[in-house]
Amino acid sequence: MRTILLTIGIFASMTTALHAQTDSDRVRAREICRRGIAAVDEGNLEKGLDLIQQAAVLDPANPNYKYEQAYISVMKREYATAVTMMEPLMNDSAAQDVWYQLLGNCYDYQGNPKKAVETYSLGLKRFPNSGPLHLELGVMSLKEDSVAKAVRFWEQGIRRAPRFASNYYWAAKAFCSGTERLWGLLYGEIFMNLEPASRRASEISKLLFNTYAAAITLHKDSLRVDVLEHVTIDAKDISEHVKPPYSLDATTALTMAGAAGMHKGDGATVQMTVERLHAIREKFIGIWFERGLDTAHANVLHQYQKQLLDAGHFEAYDRYLFREADASAFQAWYDAHEDAMKNWIAWMDGHSIPIDERHYFSRLDEW
Repeated sequence: MRTILLTIGIFASMTTALHAQTDSDRVRAREICRRGIAAVDEGNLEKGLDLIQQAAVLDPANPNYKYEQAYISVMKREYATAVTMMEPLMNDSAAQDVWYQLLGNCYDYQGNPKKAVETYSLGLKRFPNSGPLHLELGVMSLKEDSVAKAVRFWEQGIRRAPRFASNYYWAAKAFCSGTERLWGLLYGEIFMNLEPASRRASEISKLLFNTYAAAITLHKDSLRVDVLEHVTIDAKDISEHVKPPYSLDATTALTMAGAAGMHKGDGATVQMTVERLHAIREKFIGIWFERGLDTAHANVLHQYQKQLLDAGHFEAYDRYLFREADASAFQAWYDAHEDAMKNWIAWMDGHSIPIDERHYFSRLDEW
């Protein structure tokens, strides 16, 4: 009996030690992987790959390290290697939507768009709330010259994953280049709140200003706003008794805002500037809330703009939003209003736009 008990005791001690060692290895693996990802972010792919391979040896049961290795292979344009790594992982219980995204990307890079779409679609069935997979299916539709289909994917992605910025980015570009600019202006501004300091944000900053400038034709004694197909309004056509949907309410309010700031003169076209655009946008928010349109249309962006206005930060926000319209003008304004910009930035730390699964904007919900 003593022999049996002693054997059991030794086995239990070995098992405990083995579990402790395994837990320790997992912790070490996570730390090594973190260092590997940091190396990759710094552009050192070989160092990153070596570290992540070390992590995989320490914790071979963790499929995330295979994904990270495959990701590096894609960065090195070794797509066949990445596919070989990723295909066996697709049925893993730990699979994530970005795994399907990466594998689909590999097929696309290899010149097999059909297989890519099949992979994204399979992933979307498993992860119906995936922002990345809606994004990729939209991009693939755009490659097929189906803009309408692409936009549907991006807008569904906005509904399902409202804090995933890329779907707003692509939707904004699509709408701003078409006849329904209103939606592009909204999506683009929300995108810049979610991703304010990237290369893409600089691109959208310029796109937003140019879209406003193209949509609002200012004269010294007249104004024309053209942000939606079949919804072109002259200031004289506004009726106080019309109760339109969001699209028409927004166009009407924007027209009223522009009309309130017109200068009488000889009818010459007035150049749009960030200063003029800010004045129109500020007046728009005043009209929107004075007329109770915030109640008729619970638009998270307009509610946030009102917060900025009430807190005294709307001009700094707009200057930054449209900074790429005229970089030298933005710098001059910043130099003269540095405290205002710093105060807005400090305020932003606790007052980011409240986008989540219950509070978001989608054109699909406004129709």
